[in-house]
Amino acid sequence: MRRPRRLVELATVAAFVAAVSAVTALVRVGLISIGTLAATPRRIADGELWLLFSSASVVDRPIVASLVSLAALASVALLVCGSRVLWLAALLGHTCSTILAYLGLAALQTLDPGSFNTALGAPDYGVSAISAAWLGAIATTAWISRCSAPSQKAAVAFACAGVALFAWMLRGDLTVLDSEHVFAFALGAGVAGRSVLGTVRRSESPMRPHGAG
Repeated sequence: MRRPRRLVELATVAAFVAAVSAVTALVRVGLISIGTLAATPRRIADGELWLLFSSASVVDRPIVASLVSLAALASVALLVCGSRVLWLAALLGHTCSTILAYLGLAALQTLDPGSFNTALGAPDYGVSAISAAWLGAIATTAWISRCSAPSQKAAVAFACAGVALFAWMLRGDLTVLDSEHVFAFALGAGVAGRSVLGTVRRSESPMRPHGAG
């Protein structure tokens, strides 16, 4: 019973990656305008909240590397963390991290008006925040439930740092809006940590007496 369920979960991940790939291809050939999908701080402030979701339907450059990393992290997160953590981390990691980054930008604007006007209208799209959330979920699950020795925990930390460095080398042109990746990592870690610790507490709780309740 478990194997068919896992195959369905893998098929769902594959369908998500395929859908993102298809939308990205349509954008690249000009059949869909990125302006109809991308969020900006200004547009979200104006109430166009659906852009929080549509902005995750297309990848940013480098396209091939982004799609490969998306598929790889999704597969690992599914196998390590489970389907529930996978999708909840993706949802919160993308939407909530974006909102937090935009709130931070608004706070900076109050301190130094006019300094971030370009960022307010900059198209914000891609799946990198989802990938960051999955990385946080994978690292937290491994840290809590699979790593007991200090060397194992250090390996997890170095792996996260290595992935972050690789992502920075691919992009290189980071802006204040890229703070959303830090928030996404933390949100993914929080989702996974809550799930793992909840499982541990349930497994350690004493069994109820027969007939109780």
